[in-house]
Amino acid sequence: MNNRRSFLKLLPLLAAGVMAPRVFAETTTAKKTTTATAKKATPPKKATPAKKPATVKKAAVKKATPTKKAVPKKAAAKKSPEPAPKPAPVKVKESDPPAAALGYRHDTLLVDVEKYPTHRPTQICRNCILYQNKSGATWGECSALSNHQVNANGWCKAYVQRPV
Repeated sequence: MNNRRSFLKLLPLLAAGVMAPRVFAETTTAKKTTTATAKKATPPKKATPAKKPATVKKAAVKKATPTKKAVPKKAAAKKSPEPAPKPAPVKVKESDPPAAALGYRHDTLLVDVEKYPTHRPTQICRNCILYQNKSGATWGECSALSNHQVNANGWCKAYVQRPV
C-alpha cells in the first residue's frame, strides 16, 4: 500500500517532466528494498528429529516373509445369505394393547355390539383378508396385529371381507 501512495505522489512530477523516469525507478526500488529488509522475519526453528538408539539387536529385527493371498479358484455362484428365521408367532391376548385398541375378541359372538355397531356375527378372522392361515388351523397370523396369531373365529374392527 505504501508503494502505491508514493507512486501517486510522484506521478504528477513525472507527468510534468520535473522528475526523470530513471530517478523515479531508483527511488521506488530503493524503497522496496528498505521495506523488504525491514519486514524480514527470522525463520522458524526446525524441529530436531528424535534420536535413534545407537545399537539395534539383530534378534529384534525380523524380516517379513511374503505370504500368499488366498486366490479364489473359480467365481462360484454367490449364495445369498439365508434370511434369519422368523420368530414363532405368539398368540395374541385380548388384553394386549394393540389387540385392545382394535377391539379384538377371540370369539366373534362375544363382541359388544353397542360399542362396535358395524360388527356382524358372520364377520370372523377366517373370512378376513388380513388373516393368513393356509392350513385351516384354528389359529393364524394377522397382519393387523403385527403377525401375532389370532383365533380363526375371532373379530376386530380392522376386519375386511376377503373377496370370494
